[in-house]
Amino acid sequence: MKSRNIFIVLAFVTLLCSVRWARPEVVSPFVVEVIDYVEEVVLGLPIVCDVRVRNVSGEGQGVVAMELVQKFESWPNDVKERDLPGHSHWDSPSELPRVFYKPEDGFEVPPDWSQTKERVFRLPGPGRYSFRYVIRMGPTPVRVKKMFDAPEEHWIGEASSGLITVVVKEPEGLDAEALRAVCARAPQKLAQKIPPADCYRMSWFSREPTGTFQLLLTDYSESIYASYEIFKSHRNNWIWKLDFYEQPGNLSNIWGYTQCNSSAMPDRGMKESRKLIGKEYLRCQEQWLRIALENHPDTWFSDDIRLILAGDAYLLGDKERCRSLLEELIARGRPSVAGKARELLDGMIEKGMLPASTPKPGFAGGTAR
Repeated sequence: MKSRNIFIVLAFVTLLCSVRWARPEVVSPFVVEVIDYVEEVVLGLPIVCDVRVRNVSGEGQGVVAMELVQKFESWPNDVKERDLPGHSHWDSPSELPRVFYKPEDGFEVPPDWSQTKERVFRLPGPGRYSFRYVIRMGPTPVRVKKMFDAPEEHWIGEASSGLITVVVKEPEGLDAEALRAVCARAPQKLAQKIPPADCYRMSWFSREPTGTFQLLLTDYSESIYASYEIFKSHRNNWIWKLDFYEQPGNLSNIWGYTQCNSSAMPDRGMKESRKLIGKEYLRCQEQWLRIALENHPDTWFSDDIRLILAGDAYLLGDKERCRSLLEELIARGRPSVAGKARELLDGMIEKGMLPASTPKPGFAGGTAR
């Protein structure tokens, strides 16, 4: 009985000490949510995630900066950790933006602050990858605070999303043939910088032309790789580079190099792209994007294509098609694209470019993970 009492006393003391010395849990004022992401992609093509960060503290927060990073927890056995996105050798920083909240945005984050960002990146080999998105801010040196006139009291800490898993699969059929043909043109000297399994990217990092784009358009035009390259070659347009609302009266600012003949019709056999301006370029772009969309209507970038087509439709005089595409995207598009479509439609209505109407509610909010 005596030994039992001693055991009970020791257990109580241990519990008391653990309660007394336990550090209080620090609750972050921010949450990180992955509201939509590509769960599966063929080798060589990028993956996209829509990441939302919210202030859930109910009050304003002082923030000097906020860095958003990927934290990988598992990856295929034959992939080296240094080859994962975000590591020092990764030579395409434009694919993986790091700073989420910048000093020039201001230092007081409002109580209802929320931002959704699109993150696009490639994974170096086939297999299953699991990772989280993490925001963090460490102690800020006095010199930095003075340089940016930042607040003395600001958020320091870390917040993490839930664990998500994506799969990179080997291509099949025509896609497999296209990948082998493209990889055969990849300069071998780049293998030291880019993982060998990621040979698709190597053909685009050479100082000498490899003819990869023309190869895809002529011999593998129905492959997923051709559709992606068509999309990529036409995405630097009004939606990213120009003020769309100023374009209807000044289409001369819209131009690009593309594979179209003098009738603005797609020509896969052209050895060199032609510079087209205004409506001629828009008609050519529309034709190419329709080809990509018809061959692969359900890829992650198909909604991006529909958004470009909506703007092109308006600039080409088809307001009804423009509205229809925007409302469809708002209702059922990927969250980040649905947000862009909503912003564009609201802006056009406000400026009298389109009559007011209420699109159907839909998927724009996304489901957090």
